[in-house]
Amino acid sequence: MRIVIDTNVFVAAIIGNSENIRAVLDSCRTGQVTLVLSKPLLTELGRVLHKPKIQALHHMNDAEISRYLKDLATFADLVPGTTLVEVSTDPTDNLLFSCALEGQADYIVSGDTHHVLSVGSFQGIYTLSPTDYVRQVWESKKAA
Repeated sequence: MRIVIDTNVFVAAIIGNSENIRAVLDSCRTGQVTLVLSKPLLTELGRVLHKPKIQALHHMNDAEISRYLKDLATFADLVPGTTLVEVSTDPTDNLLFSCALEGQADYIVSGDTHHVLSVGSFQGIYTLSPTDYVRQVWESKKAA
């Protein structure tokens, strides 16, 4: 199984204690699921993590943010992220769909109900919240 994770899920994982979000990331870190990332998505995540409001929540300095991004890249399948798609009205969310399409992902896991989750599916790629991903996909995969 291959998934793309939205920036908001990464940020929530860093600043929060959501069991479902942790389960999504752990499944990728352990290799049970393939995390698909693109250079534009990594750049976007870095940009968001450097926002003063967000940094005040996660307390990571520049070096720690850089290490976090490099760590993600070590276990992710990196794709260029250059395919242009217009699925969402938010250009940064189109990066998710581009990455998912290039990386032949099965799912996009996001907390963005308005721009991402409302799409439902795009060319066979399904959008799910972290909770729905764990409940509908991950738990059923573990039970199989």
